[in-house]
Amino acid sequence: MEKTYSSVYRPSSLSESVVLELFDLYSSYFGGTSLELFKKDLGGKDYVGVIRDGDRVLRGFATVAVLETEYEGRTVRAIFSGDTLVHHDFWGEPTAITDWFEMVGGIKSERPDVPLYWFLIVKGHRTYRLLHTFCREFIPNRTKPASPYLQGLADQLAEHKFGKYYSRETGLIDFGQSLGHLKPEWADEAEIAAQNPEAAYFLQRNPDYYRGVELVCLAELTEPNLRFIGLTGFKRGLEQGVILGKNG
Repeated sequence: MEKTYSSVYRPSSLSESVVLELFDLYSSYFGGTSLELFKKDLGGKDYVGVIRDGDRVLRGFATVAVLETEYEGRTVRAIFSGDTLVHHDFWGEPTAITDWFEMVGGIKSERPDVPLYWFLIVKGHRTYRLLHTFCREFIPNRTKPASPYLQGLADQLAEHKFGKYYSRETGLIDFGQSLGHLKPEWADEAEIAAQNPEAAYFLQRNPDYYRGVELVCLAELTEPNLRFIGLTGFKRGLEQGVILGKNG
């Protein structure tokens, strides 16, 4: 598999041609979207990691917003993951994951004494399974009950950002009509769920994923809570901070 590399940018620094590149890739995997919706979402983010191969062909991207709130008398920050995908030819290529956690570690380094969480909303099993692979404690988790602290923070973040569209009872965000959903040819939920317990659990928690319903997830981003190459990237980001590219 060809290796990739990532660069981090402020969304406002991206040229129109790069934004169109990102949208073209996104719309090849997701329905229920438009360039207008995509640009609106991108404009609300603080960082975008752009993944390219050795020939500078776009192979994926990840957008994040940094949120800050008061919870139980303490300031906390959260990385909100927005539109994110990797071209299917590069699924499993570790560089993209390592670089994402490196960006997150850089954000943690900005205010190392403030707890930082990964606030993730999920409409596909592959994204949900990242939590099981790279985090020791997270919610929702098929193997253990939710931590009341994590669940309360997740509820607060989701209600603040999504208001009436979020349900504490289900842990789901439902906009009614899709604002972005995996196209059927990329979903393969039932087939994978028959073989993977994490995928099956995601499907149980979010049966209406196919119309863009999102499952709210949360994990703390700390060295003790991270595993494998996620921890490697996170530690590197803590040491060097966020390094921004000059242009997209």
